[in-house]
Amino acid sequence: WRANRMIRSNEKIMKNYRFYRPLYTIHEEAEKASRIIDLANQFGEGWLIPAEISGFASEGINHVVCMQPFGCIANHIIAKGVEKKIRALYPSMNLLYLDFDAGTTRVNVMNRLHFLIRNAKDEVLRQNVMK
Repeated sequence: WRANRMIRSNEKIMKNYRFYRPLYTIHEEAEKASRIIDLANQFGEGWLIPAEISGFASEGINHVVCMQPFGCIANHIIAKGVEKKIRALYPSMNLLYLDFDAGTTRVNVMNRLHFLIRNAKDEVLRQNVMK
């Protein structure tokens, strides 16, 4: 109860900021995730990754970078395992999964981010042409 009260108080303040994103309750997150993955997936990030991506999509955020530490099987398996379903539900979603380990080179990361940004720019251009 006390935590929810503090969250609501912070939400009132945060609404005044340019990049404000409303927080979803755990029940709202679970509802979003259940369209993508079974909620029985309770290990690691479990269903939270697809829930957050779904939340972004519902707010019109169509370019998501999911950074994962090397060896985090839950993140690796869940994120990549639900990618096809997310793309089916949200066709304009542009996802990039970045796994970081000791051997990850800066060039690899920068190239992959460059392609994500290039894709986003191309989408904006397509939308402007259609208007």
